[in-house]
Amino acid sequence: VKNEYRNRQVRQEHEKKISEELIDRFDVNKENVDKNNFNQHLETELNKLDVDLKTIFYLRFREDMSIKEIAEIVNCPEGTIKSRLFYLSKQLSRKLSYYYILK
Repeated sequence: VKNEYRNRQVRQEHEKKISEELIDRFDVNKENVDKNNFNQHLETELNKLDVDLKTIFYLRFREDMSIKEIAEIVNCPEGTIKSRLFYLSKQLSRKLSYYYILK
């Protein structure tokens, strides 16, 4: 009887460890899928924008440029760049709000 209880305990610990590993793998894959879906939807929404807004978005968030640098490149005042980024961020957050709820 002692051996049977010991064997059961070992099996239960082993099964628990395996199930935890599977759950961890599933969570990582789910997170990657969500990121991929988000990036695809973001690209779709960015492609709907006019070229100026898309350029400003890429320079700011993909190239990590400052407002001043973007203003020099686009040949616009800094205030205009800030305003466009604000309204663009607001517009994108509305269209992609589904992904904010998931986290």
